[in-house]
Amino acid sequence: MKKFVSILMILMLTAVCYAATGEYETAGDLYASWGENTPDYICGVWSTDGGMTNLTFAVQKNDAGEAGKAEILDLVNDDSTVTFVYQKYSRNYLAGVQEELLPYFEKNLGLVSSALDETDNEIDLGILEERRDDPETIAMLEELTEKYGDIFTVEYTTAVVHLVDLGALPVTVEKQNNTQYFIFAALCAILVAITVALYAKKRHALAKQTAAGTVTAETQLTTAQVETMVKNSTAEVPADLDDRIMRDIEK
Repeated sequence: MKKFVSILMILMLTAVCYAATGEYETAGDLYASWGENTPDYICGVWSTDGGMTNLTFAVQKNDAGEAGKAEILDLVNDDSTVTFVYQKYSRNYLAGVQEELLPYFEKNLGLVSSALDETDNEIDLGILEERRDDPETIAMLEELTEKYGDIFTVEYTTAVVHLVDLGALPVTVEKQNNTQYFIFAALCAILVAITVALYAKKRHALAKQTAAGTVTAETQLTTAQVETMVKNSTAEVPADLDDRIMRDIEK
């Protein structure tokens, strides 16, 4: 009985210790489990020391952010791998703004890139240098600021590649490329050429001399030509054909 009680106490103690243990050993393990589903209270996540074990979590400075900090500490066994800072905008909110910017790339207003900067909690916009003083481009930037607030940093560039970087989920907006249409047209042309060649080959026949006629040809002829030659051919009759027939009858 005492042995049974001792075993029961050990099992209960083990269960208590297990319950007090977090699900993830390090901050990096926790972050990897999130994938693309970042909690709403997170403003950004980056490496503290260049590795993927010790991470800095930027959280909002509100009740949701404080609850998020407690949740992270409960989930991670090694608290030394976790560092916290406060920021204003949720990463999910900034990613949503990123998606809403996509139509602006098609308006030919000089917007060529957009990247989410998690450490600075902002969105970096790339504008063509040649559109720096363009009234329409300036009006677009004012519209974006009025709509979303002070979350943009503008950098002027000569690049023309359209890129929207959503952090964990990059989305590329490319100019329409006609190369695929040329490739398709070339393939169609090759297919037509092969079909014509096969059909032409089928229309030709090779005529050779036979034991019963005089049709001869060393080059490829059309079917119509072969038929004409066969119709016009004459059979060669042996001179002793009559004698052979009589001998066969007498037998």
